[in-house]
Amino acid sequence: MALRSSGFSLVEICLAIGIVASGLLVIVGLLPVGLQSMHDSAVQYGTASIAQQISSELQETPFSGAATDPLALSGTTNYYTQAGALTTGTDTGTNTSPYFLATFATSGGNALPVPGATTASYPSNLQVIKVTLSYPFQAPAASRQTNVLSYIIAKQNSL
Repeated sequence: MALRSSGFSLVEICLAIGIVASGLLVIVGLLPVGLQSMHDSAVQYGTASIAQQISSELQETPFSGAATDPLALSGTTNYYTQAGALTTGTDTGTNTSPYFLATFATSGGNALPVPGATTASYPSNLQVIKVTLSYPFQAPAASRQTNVLSYIIAKQNSL
């Protein structure tokens, strides 16, 4: 009767290590794609959050000629975190440092042509607010990515 040794042979161990190594290479290869996708998703979430905040603020803003008037927003700059929360341009906290830079511009009512319309400009009760979001804030201005948000807001007649 021959003795049988139990255990794995060197060939079986080499095959197992090769299979595990191949699997790890695939996972490591997909890691940068997943991280970039996660970063893009965070930027889209932040942009959507900022757009919602600005839209809400503009809906509550009257055309009064005061400093809060949408026409007075032209040239204004706001800073937002990566999550979309309003912050200052000098904050250095972990979750409060600026990531987005929002620059506001207004049309002044009739300065912009109305696309596809027969009239040459918007009616006087409409204002166009253009918000340019650039990010990341820490990058040089020439290498920042930008998103442009446009809002058309209407002056309501008093009842």
